[in-house]
Amino acid sequence: MKKLTLAVLATLVATSAYAAQEHKGALETCMKAALAKHAGDVISLEAEIEKGKPIYEFDIKGKDGKEYIVTGN
Repeated sequence: MKKLTLAVLATLVATSAYAAQEHKGALETCMKAALAKHAGDVISLEAEIEKGKPIYEFDIKGKDGKEYIVTGN
């Protein structure tokens, strides 16, 4: 879980400090929903702001060894 937290924080810093502060709660909510859909490890995250709303894309390596892409807002 610590590796996941560090990866998410590093990605947030890279995307934009504004987006990280403004939409932190939405990111956490979307990440929990993505992991509920496909249990495993988040291996990458993309974050964008479209029309003032955050859009997140999570690449998840599932516990079954498959890789999944989950998009949410």
